[in-house]
Amino acid sequence: MKDKKNKSRYGTGTLTFRKDGFFTSMETEGNYQKKDKILKMKYPEPDTVVMNISYLNKNYLLLSTGKNSKTWFYRKK
Repeated sequence: MKDKKNKSRYGTGTLTFRKDGFFTSMETEGNYQKKDKILKMKYPEPDTVVMNISYLNKNYLLLSTGKNSKTWFYRKK
């Protein structure tokens, strides 16, 4: 097995989901909705970000977008 290095140009961050329907990402708060494998995240900006939940278990979350194939990987602390 090989360790995967973080090659992201954006670095690392924390994404926190609360049970009241709000989330925090990189010191920005918004609200979210999850239905099946779709996660909609509404930031303070006017647009809603729609993400595909590619993988989810109790320790990991992998999100992706269909537009330009970007992915975001999160690990539970």
